[in-house]
Amino acid sequence: MVGYAAGRRLPDEWVTHSEETRSKVPMGVLPRLGGSNVDCIIGRIFEGTTGDAFDKVVKTDRSGFPITDPLKWAGEELGV
Repeated sequence: MVGYAAGRRLPDEWVTHSEETRSKVPMGVLPRLGGSNVDCIIGRIFEGTTGDAFDKVVKTDRSGFPITDPLKWAGEELGV
């Protein structure tokens, strides 16, 4: 509930935030701030962040470099 409440506040208060505060919002969130209502915006942000996290864990090596061969992705080791 804490995350949901915080997520609802961001789109509602976006226009009133200072430029300094806006500059601290992660880049992946900014393109997802548009939508028909606050719940859709929260869903888009959640979808994007979970997708990015999945890609980082499954599709990169230990050094953080992308694994270009899909057969070497870590899906089976993670139970995905």
